[in-house]
Amino acid sequence: MVIDETGGVESAVVTTSDGREQPLYRVWSGIFYTIPRLEGAIEVRCANGSRARSGYVTRYWHTRIRVTGSTPCARLLDE
Repeated sequence: MVIDETGGVESAVVTTSDGREQPLYRVWSGIFYTIPRLEGAIEVRCANGSRARSGYVTRYWHTRIRVTGSTPCARLLDE
């Protein structure tokens, strides 16, 4: 799960070390969610063109990332 407090996250994916991706779905404004079927980091892609990775998910386990700061993708916090 990704919780965007900046309003600038356009999309989020689980990305593996070999480049495969699984999208997180926007369930409502600022919240992205999926049940992970891959192992890897969560990557957020923001409106200003920046990308950031944080956390690590394994199949079917819950992970929460909070995007904070004065600009989109400024800071990602694992919760």
